Amino acid sequence: PPKKTARTQNNKQIQKPNKNQNQNQNNQIQKIVGLKNLGNTCYMNASIQSLLCLPHFTTQIEKFTKGEISLSFQNLYNNILKSKSSYDPKLFKIAFGKKIPIFSGTSQQDAHEFISFFIDIIQEENPEIVAPLFYGSAESSTSCAICGKSKQITEKFSSLSLPISSSRRIIFSPWNLADPMLRISSVPTNTKNAILLYGS
Repeated sequence: PPKKTARTQNNKQIQKPNKNQNQNQNNQIQKIVGLKNLGNTCYMNASIQSLLCLPHFTTQIEKFTKGEISLSFQNLYNNILKSKSSYDPKLFKIAFGKKIPIFSGTSQQDAHEFISFFIDIIQEENPEIVAPLFYGSAESSTSCAICGKSKQITEKFSSLSLPISSSRRIIFSPWNLADPMLRISSVPTNTKNAILLYGS
């Protein structure tokens, strides 16, 4: 199809940007390539790619200014964006393995443990950036049965454990954590603002 043009007062033709072309360029910029397996490192690769799907996190990576692991991950992210094929995360894995020795080898590890260690480390290195994204506060209250006094304890957490029903019932967990979870026997019609946890 012919390209759309516009004329100025000087009768010069100015080519208007093609919307499809801009969209393709944006998609290309945001594309995340895969990571090479360094020997049973699928736990790390899957964890990294999951984190890179969080726009609130990826927009903050360039703000990392200190910390060996934070800067190593920043370098990894920038190289992934530049790469046109699967990228080798060897340098990041070496740096992370030095910090947490159980991840230094090529044996299979747990993805959740990797993410937990990773978030804790970068939180220590850049708390003002990481804490608002990955940390919450849990408040518990204990009351003395004798004197009746209560004590409140507030603890930070980066992982939220949710109960799984032992029966074949459903836990209805709303996105708003201020609302209570409900145990129901059938799937609700509107699950847009909720998480469903199925019991075994």
